Formats: sequence, structure tokens, C-alpha cells
Amino acid sequence: MTQTDVVRLFGKDYKESVTEQAGEKCWTYYFSKDPNYQPTAPPYEVDQESLKSGKLQYQLSIVWDGREIKSYILFYHDNGRIKELKEKFFAGPYPNE
Repeated sequence: MTQTDVVRLFGKDYKESVTEQAGEKCWTYYFSKDPNYQPTAPPYEVDQESLKSGKLQYQLSIVWDGREIKSYILFYHDNGRIKELKEKFFAGPYPNE
């Protein structure tokens, strides 16, 4: 999936940053029902406070390899815990594993 595909699906309202582990370009989308929501953490970190309080429903971080998705992680809150769904499109472990 390309950057154009992602913008078509989720729009242009993302925060761009660089991953701490490998210095790769990352886009972070915040899905909140609150139109005044503001992240309490930088885009390269999980906004745990907002997820736990219910201000944020989902946080999607997409790491890019050029214009193609390299990996993504979707963070959400469930029964008092921050959980994640992740997928990678490269061989080998994630940089922090």
C-alpha cells in the first residue's frame, strides 16, 4: 500500500515523525470522537493517557519504506490495558524486539 492509498483511506490529518529505533519516516493518525483532542505524547510514542481515559479510541502508526508501507501498529485500550495490532512487510524482527 502506498502513501497515496493511505491518504485516500484516512486523509491528510496525520503527524509525521521519525522512529526512535531506526530513524525511519513514520505517520501517526489519531482516531478520537472528541473534535478538540490533542495528543499528550509525541507522535513517535503511544498516547497512553488519552487511550486509557477514552479521549482517544485508536492510534495508528505507519512506518514507510520509500512510498510503500514497511510496517504499522494500531494501539487501542481494552479492559484496562493498551493493546496493539501490528503487521510488518519485511523480513526479520522489529527494531526493538
